[in-house]
Amino acid sequence: GHGGRGGARPLQPRDGAGQLRQSRVAPAFPGQDCPEPEFIDRALDNFERWLRADSFAEIHAIDADGESRIFNLFNPPNEPSRSFVIRDVTLTNGSAATGGAVDMVRHNLELRRVRITNSTANSGGCLETITGAGNSVVVADSHLQGCTANEIGGGWRASGVGPTRLVRSTISDNQAEGSGGAITTGADVPLSIINSTI
Repeated sequence: GHGGRGGARPLQPRDGAGQLRQSRVAPAFPGQDCPEPEFIDRALDNFERWLRADSFAEIHAIDADGESRIFNLFNPPNEPSRSFVIRDVTLTNGSAATGGAVDMVRHNLELRRVRITNSTANSGGCLETITGAGNSVVVADSHLQGCTANEIGGGWRASGVGPTRLVRSTISDNQAEGSGGAITTGADVPLSIINSTI
């Protein structure tokens, strides 16, 4: 009953409940430590960025800060090739002589749900691929954007003899001082562009 010895007692509000701590709290057990109070603010910022993102690629970014290429996948002649998959990531601010963000030579490469932005090279501002016999390249559900080539292939320079496909992807706002603001290909490249925007 109400007011009786066995009756429920109303909870008393605690001062500062639901608010960010203004000072560190002593560890409850030896060896534990409490992070700085502002960690909650940082977590909320990251969570908000996650909620607003259009894709996983916007959440996971690798920024080379204009200092280097991000992925260098080079295979010496006569060595067995390997298969590489890059997915769900943004590659930005890469810079190199060839392939500003990604340079692949004589391997198999698949880019899936990848954004490459703001990268520069002499050829292949965003991406450069050179396939050998038996190699293939697939760029799917991806976006090559805002990259620059000092010579050719602002978005992508593709050469070699292996099947090369652009699928459900966009190449936009890239430029080259020479030719191929979006894509430059070698004469022998079997290039397929499927449901994509350039």
